[in-house]
Parts: sequence; structure tokens; C-alpha cells
Amino acid sequence: MVILQRVELWVLLVLGLGLSWWALKPTDEGGAGTWLVATAEEKEAAEPQLVLRGAQIERDYGNARLDLDVAVHNEGMHPLRLSTPKLRLMAGEREVPAFFLPADRPPEVAAGSRVEVKLRFWLEAKDLQGELMLDLEGVKTRVKTADPYALDKLENGVVQVLRGEKW
Repeated sequence: MVILQRVELWVLLVLGLGLSWWALKPTDEGGAGTWLVATAEEKEAAEPQLVLRGAQIERDYGNARLDLDVAVHNEGMHPLRLSTPKLRLMAGEREVPAFFLPADRPPEVAAGSRVEVKLRFWLEAKDLQGELMLDLEGVKTRVKTADPYALDKLENGVVQVLRGEKW
């Protein structure tokens, strides 16, 4: 065969085999069996971590928009969409509805990543009379203590930065 007499083909074949061997060769850097690998069941069962970084409230007459800045770490194998039913803000037994604009999509956390996101909720005055808890797939974080918050003290349309959970 004439094609096997071409020198450049033999050079490419040897080069390809050499690169393949180099990429697949065993290494002694970590020793055998030193990697910690989570099984699919362990990764599925991994709970996301949720940390509240800050909050702002803006009064809109008898209601208020609550903006929460949270850091979410998704240790699972699938993306985590931060919307109902996985993410809920609870005012006692009542679920507070999320505030959204039609063009905004709910935030999503990729598998195995850590992201800081802004979550928005639409509060009624009665929601501010008790405790507010943020629940992400069973992981709960307190947003507000049970002390009542007087919404009418807040000026309409002015954003107030909230410090801590006692407000």
C-alpha cells in the first residue's frame, strides 16, 4: 500500500500513541485510593447550604418588598432552582409569595457551586407581625425574629437596610 509508505503518517501515528500513553499513564502523586469520591446517593442527599448576607425592605403603601441577599452552596448533582417548592419564605404557617417581574427568571445554582443571589418577596403587613423563616429544601434560616415590625413607621418608597434578624 502506498499510504503506509508516507513518512508523515508514521510520525503522526507515533506522536498520537505517545500522547495517549502520556495522558493515560498511572501517577504516584496521590497514591492509590486516596481520592474521596461521593456516590450518587450521597450527592443527591447532600443538603444545600444557605447563609443570609443582608436584607432590605421597601414599603409600597400597605405592603412591602423584602430583598434578601443570600449565599447558596449547592453540593448536589443537579442544578437548584431557587423557587417554590424548593425555596419558601414562611411567615408562621403562611408561605410568603415571591416578588417577580415577568422578564426575570428565578435564580438557579449550578451543581457543585456557590453563588450569591438576591431573592425578593412580597410581604403583607400581617407577615411582619411574627417570625420569618427562609426554607431551602429543609435547611432553615431565620430572617426575622418574632418581634412585630411596624410597617407604617417606614416611609413609602424608601429602602431601609435591615441589620441582623432583630428588626
